[in-house]
Amino acid sequence: MTSPEKIMRYLEQGYQLQQQGRYGEAEAGYREVLKLDPRNVHALNLLGILAINSDRPLEAIELITQALAENPDDPQAHGNLGLAYKDAGQFEAAVAHFKQSLQLNPKNLVMMNNLGNALRESGNARDAITCFEAALRLDRAYAACWSNLAAAQRDMEDYGKAMKALDRALELDPEQVAAHHLRASVFVKLARFEDALACFERVLELEPGRTDVMIEKSDALRDLNRADEARQTLDTVLQREPGNPFAWHALGVLHEQLGDRDRAAECFQRCLQLAPDYASAHYQLAQLKGRQTPEQELQQMELLWRADGMLDEDRKLLAFALFRAWDQRDEVAKAWHYLAQGNRIKAEASPYDRAFTHSLTDGIITAARALQARPPGQARAPASPGIAFVMGMPRSGTTLTEQVLSAHSCIMGAGEVSYAFDCARLASHLTNQPFPQCVAELTDAHLEEIGRYYRSRHREVDQGTAWIVDKTPLNFQYLGLMARALPEAKFIHCRREPVDNCFSIHRIPFDEKQTYAHGLESLADYYQQYRRMMDAWHALYPERILDVDYEATVADLRAQCERMLGFLELEFQPAMLEFHSGGGLVKTPSASQVREPIYRDAVAAWKRYEEFLQPLVAALGHD
Repeated sequence: MTSPEKIMRYLEQGYQLQQQGRYGEAEAGYREVLKLDPRNVHALNLLGILAINSDRPLEAIELITQALAENPDDPQAHGNLGLAYKDAGQFEAAVAHFKQSLQLNPKNLVMMNNLGNALRESGNARDAITCFEAALRLDRAYAACWSNLAAAQRDMEDYGKAMKALDRALELDPEQVAAHHLRASVFVKLARFEDALACFERVLELEPGRTDVMIEKSDALRDLNRADEARQTLDTVLQREPGNPFAWHALGVLHEQLGDRDRAAECFQRCLQLAPDYASAHYQLAQLKGRQTPEQELQQMELLWRADGMLDEDRKLLAFALFRAWDQRDEVAKAWHYLAQGNRIKAEASPYDRAFTHSLTDGIITAARALQARPPGQARAPASPGIAFVMGMPRSGTTLTEQVLSAHSCIMGAGEVSYAFDCARLASHLTNQPFPQCVAELTDAHLEEIGRYYRSRHREVDQGTAWIVDKTPLNFQYLGLMARALPEAKFIHCRREPVDNCFSIHRIPFDEKQTYAHGLESLADYYQQYRRMMDAWHALYPERILDVDYEATVADLRAQCERMLGFLELEFQPAMLEFHSGGGLVKTPSASQVREPIYRDAVAAWKRYEEFLQPLVAALGHD
């Protein structure tokens, strides 16, 4: 048999084996081809695809690049190389090759979809949407593309459009796992955890072995305060995969929020034994209240910090972990170095928009004043239970206040929820105006509907509950709306010494939405806008707002309990002084702290870092 005949036979057999999923045998055949003809374009491409499918993207890049050297105008090879670069995390190169493929073959829907995925994964969801929509104009029945469009819309926080796209995807393919999984993620973003749970269950019906989905399911159960079920789910994962670091991490978070810090530490340590570069586990360990980071853990983090190739998100978390470890050792300069590095990474990824913040504050105050200037409609009977919003800047004592209040037998803590934000979205929908302008356009009927909607989100209320506490710090943005939608609502405003408050925020790796948290000047600016907003609310609703100072609570807990209960028209109960003894989950960065009696070491904590905080001190006008 001649060499060309052998090559053809190997290629044909290899392709058939590849179609049957017998990848090892197919790869052996392609390599025989390359022994006979090292520049064979077909073997290089097919072997490259096998490398992609077996998670060897760097090898795939090398193989397909050789194929393109032989035939630079092969659109499929450019597309395959784009996939390899995408899997390697080299999105710029991936996008370039997908675009080159489309220049050579403009009507290739799969390539349009692949380009959209690469753009979305690189953080460019807006352009990704354009790609997906272009593909769908050519084929409205492209189910996978509808799902990918939904993912990009979710990334843009356009959850309504994302749900519509997912409806279409599932109409075309009711068993499309990706669509059910994406729907769950959108429900999580909307804090609709029961709905998310149903979607996770559907994914697991279709693909029972998905331990990654089981971990996400456990998170939803945790958010629903179903801690036992969350633990059982994670135990099942670890029975199947005892070496799964993600499950150990999730279990550590669960134990911390349940107040078992020793067990949490064991889980995070187990996670790091399996994945020593898991930055989030390093941070979770370092921030556990009352735990001193051992020297060995500190040195491991220092070595990891000096390593190359770490993603910015991981480097950020590691920086905050190192800050904690050096702070525990009173090495203030070293601690500040890492804190500054972590916040620099955050600021570069999510810069603070001062002009937008000022404009939003102006709009919120103006719209609320316009609404309040209108006389209210017919008086509504007071609804029961009452809603007590606990709000203020993050790290101002909102979690402590909620935990103290929730220890009262007639008060139910709802935790940190998105319900007021959801009401703002509903107001925008009802008026066809963006927030905050929509607030000024609300009719009495709209306000009643918003009030009913808010109450409907609190589905399970214990008998005998007089007040539900919604502890969502940034709800101060929606006070003007909620005060009119819920006429019986009261607002407990948590305050803390400004520099202490801002420094406490600055030392936490808040998510990318809290853009003000990354810089000292931006913190001061945001704090001033928050204070301007609260001044406006005090002027509009003076009888419905109670200020509670963190320092006063720490100094005399009982006195502040009695002040708050007087505001809520309830009698004092001694159990409130033992708030830290309660069970249940605490889903907040303060989870470790609120499991202890009142402590005073957080008061004036900024003084240790005073030399580094002068820009903040000056901007706040601190004496």
